[in-house]
Amino acid sequence: MPDEEEYEEKMPFVFRLSAPFATMKIKSLGFDRRKRESKIYEYAINEINEPLDILEIGGGLPHGFVYSVWKKGKSFLNNFTYLDANLLHSEFVEWYCKEIQISYEIKLFTAAKTPLLKDTKFNFVFAKDIFEHLDAPEILINYLISNTNDNKTLLCLDLEHKGEKQGQHISPNLPILKIKLIENNFEVIKEFNDIHIWRKKL
Repeated sequence: MPDEEEYEEKMPFVFRLSAPFATMKIKSLGFDRRKRESKIYEYAINEINEPLDILEIGGGLPHGFVYSVWKKGKSFLNNFTYLDANLLHSEFVEWYCKEIQISYEIKLFTAAKTPLLKDTKFNFVFAKDIFEHLDAPEILINYLISNTNDNKTLLCLDLEHKGEKQGQHISPNLPILKIKLIENNFEVIKEFNDIHIWRKKL
């Protein structure tokens, strides 16, 4: 695979000029986050033990995904779906997916508005720093619940309480979404700090 310097040189000039953080996808900025999130990816790869149909929701750049591809190659991947607000991140993700030549889909939504998904295939969901920014996060969690039909699919979700309702945190009381998961026969099988991995019980 190309080394880090090659990736940086190939990156579209707009990113290097107006968004220097984007050039750090395998380098210093967010290094700790990438390492943490790549551990979640590694756990899912081993647990599911088949190519992943990934649904990554919000949270900016998909650090764990990029780091995992860099370290492992693409053999663990079937398809990558990226769902996020219509910001610069999505342009970077599109460039990156084309660069590494994978099957991908990008779905964009208006900031703060809960996205309405349809016909999105997944067996691995990663969602951090997103639910608290949505006006109706229960709609999204209901979609994930309704479209998880086996006990191999993993939902890796950050549903910790985000404090007071203020600024961009318009729905901070996320533990109520945990109750929905439990009521629908899901359980936590692994914890990575604020991200818990949920799976449907047998």
